Amino acid sequence: MKKRVFGFLFLASLTVLLLGCSTPSVSPLSPLQKKSAVVRASSVPYFPVRGNHEQAADVNYILHTILPSYGRTAHLLDTQSVNYYVDWKNIRLIVIDQFSIFSKPDDQGMFSWLENRGGDINAHGRKWVESLIESATNVDHIFIAFHEPAFPRHRHLKSSFNVFKKDRDAFWKMLVQHRDKVRAVFVAHTHYYSRMRVKDPAVGDVVESPNQEGGIFQIDCGVTGRDGYQNTIVEVGISGGKISYRTVQAKNANSPFHVIDAWADSSHVAAGGEQAKWTFAVIGDNRAGFDSYVRALKEIHDLTVNPNPTLATVNFVLACGDLDPVQENYETAYLKIFAK
Repeated sequence: MKKRVFGFLFLASLTVLLLGCSTPSVSPLSPLQKKSAVVRASSVPYFPVRGNHEQAADVNYILHTILPSYGRTAHLLDTQSVNYYVDWKNIRLIVIDQFSIFSKPDDQGMFSWLENRGGDINAHGRKWVESLIESATNVDHIFIAFHEPAFPRHRHLKSSFNVFKKDRDAFWKMLVQHRDKVRAVFVAHTHYYSRMRVKDPAVGDVVESPNQEGGIFQIDCGVTGRDGYQNTIVEVGISGGKISYRTVQAKNANSPFHVIDAWADSSHVAAGGEQAKWTFAVIGDNRAGFDSYVRALKEIHDLTVNPNPTLATVNFVLACGDLDPVQENYETAYLKIFAK
């Protein structure tokens, strides 16, 4: 009798245990799990940069929903910051979080914790980026992305990366030392498009649009999805060692997009290099202009403005900060357009 009771109790306990273990598989998906499942439906990955308006919920969404949905494509530095890199075809994309440990003071002074360092890239961040540049031995081109520009124009002239000149200059000079691989830095924050090529940071501070031989491009992608501003998309075409850039822009939410800037960087290949075989698109801040944002995404998807034979189907989209993914509910529009 004792054996039967023991056997019954054992089977009952095992049943409860198994049912308990199986509960998560049949329970409703959390909102983030649902969104992650939707993100996976995209045929064109979306790589975000953290901006100064991204709150804790946004950072959590980027780290635990958007980036993990691409499997091992995005290599995160840690689980607290939006610092990561992506190897895609023949490029390496390095994304820097200017509001993470990389923006903290390097010194350990008694009151250093009081300093507001958002927008900075300190020595620790500089070393991390350089290590990724030096380890990128199997790619032809390296692109860097962060939110607050090293050389702001129009707005935020005294509240961007340039406020921390010692760190900014050391970072930029490090990039120039690796100009055999580093091609361009993509930024946003100002809501205005600008392009320059800087070798000497001092020149970048005083010349409106420098074009220094041997320098690194800084491309401020302006703003996407913001009524009242010129909505801008930067498109980058890659063909082996050749890079073709063009910028399309709409004066406002109701005007059509048109090409406002185009240039090529052929210094890495012999003259007459082959045409671009693949493309990625870069956009800036997306805030308070959902309809304009949708219109920009459609243009990225269709490449209808002045069709250019050197530009192919967009392979991924880079967003240079202030995406506000939780508040804007961007994935509904993005995935509707880029669904598989």
